[in-house]
Amino acid sequence: MPLTVPSKATLVALSLVPVVAPTVYLLLVQAITSYYVGASATQRRVLTAKDKDAAAAAAATAASGAATTFSDATTVADTVPPHSLPAEVYGEDAPYVVYCERVVSKPVPVQRLTTGRADGRLLTTYLRGTFGAFSWTPMGLVMHRIVQDPALRKTFGADHLEALAFQKDDVACGPHLVTYRSRDRAELMTQPLADKPDLVVHAVIVAAVETTASGDEVVFVNETWFWRHAKDEPPSLLESAAGRWVHNLVGSWMIFKGTTKVTAPVKAKKE
Repeated sequence: MPLTVPSKATLVALSLVPVVAPTVYLLLVQAITSYYVGASATQRRVLTAKDKDAAAAAAATAASGAATTFSDATTVADTVPPHSLPAEVYGEDAPYVVYCERVVSKPVPVQRLTTGRADGRLLTTYLRGTFGAFSWTPMGLVMHRIVQDPALRKTFGADHLEALAFQKDDVACGPHLVTYRSRDRAELMTQPLADKPDLVVHAVIVAAVETTASGDEVVFVNETWFWRHAKDEPPSLLESAAGRWVHNLVGSWMIFKGTTKVTAPVKAKKE
């Protein structure tokens, strides 16, 4: 059978596949995660001494085992900074640019949780789901390619993540080091790579479980805090509209995968 020359319309359509396919994929991910994400926002923060005191107080409360109550009124501007943020970023005159992204799941009824909360297993299992999901995102795959150290590369693996307790000094997905852990809250700081001294990213990832005011539901919270020196370092991912959109999509996907890992599926109602 003789080969036929594709029409101009066919060639144009084929040329659009590399653009359209990823776009459709991203829109599909956005549609899926919208069923699980209740709120998300990104904002620049100027951190004061009051914020530093609030972070210390929140860490002490979390360490005591008391549950944090979620409020619908909480905005990024109200969000208490991580305990792991360095002291030099605080102060109205501090020469740092700080951004926070906060993604919150829709409330989940306590009776749907498949993992106990009292001993921290709920957050641990949730974290395994979120970082397992991150390892397969485009961002995670790029990070895996950048990391050259064999031991660090193993921290992206499912076997490593499923066995990880996410306790202080544990490592997940390459440069993410657990710097703070309580029953319902974990903070992971991005560490510099020994073989990539020029690749510097200052960030803390927060994962938390919070109780709603009614007491019979919980929400899962993911926060990412980026900071940089205002003059000497390039803008972070959250400082551009495209970067914020992509990062928020990744954060929402992690919420989706983490939440579904610790909740029972909703049973269909019988007619």
